[in-house]
Amino acid sequence: MPISIISGSRVSAILPCLSQPMPSNRSTLETDLETLRHDCAHLLAQAVKELYPAVQVAIGPAFEHGFYYDFAFPEPLTADELPAIEQRMREIVFRREPIRREEWPRAEADAFFAATGERFKQELLVAIPEHETISVYRQGEFTDLCRGPHGADTGQIGLAFKLLKLAGAYWRGDHRQPMLQRIYGHPITRIFPLLIGINVLSVFSEGT
Repeated sequence: MPISIISGSRVSAILPCLSQPMPSNRSTLETDLETLRHDCAHLLAQAVKELYPAVQVAIGPAFEHGFYYDFAFPEPLTADELPAIEQRMREIVFRREPIRREEWPRAEADAFFAATGERFKQELLVAIPEHETISVYRQGEFTDLCRGPHGADTGQIGLAFKLLKLAGAYWRGDHRQPMLQRIYGHPITRIFPLLIGINVLSVFSEGT
């Protein structure tokens, strides 16, 4: 099967394996890069939840220059903690955990996020129009309210990503709402780090 180097931290087939079909008006390259960035955002959130179980997750979109995720930490996070989060992200990549899309009844989704203390997800759920499908993506113990698409497993993300900085962000951009902490990251798009990441993942897998 022919492969192509797409986005700086993934080697994928010309048509990547996605859990949701690609929009027909987007190029494969554009869609794969955006999916990678979004996968990285979920990877970040999963790592943070594993390291800080009491954290609440808010939103984590891909954007033109990378990805970010907003969190409500019980105690403020410092930049010194970013390397540990990045390391946990790499560990999750090595696990190659399947990324599964599920469609849930609205009431079930609300009950789940209420039970897990995710008030921001509950608010986002309310904002979804009644006629729209409620979809979640699950990887390991992490479940996120999300339209997708995403890759098939965390191993596809690769190791070429970097957490860049912390910033403050009001929930929904409203100064009357809680101040959250935003972690920014970026997939590394140079080919040399990409190939190193792929090789390391391959060696690790062969040794297990």
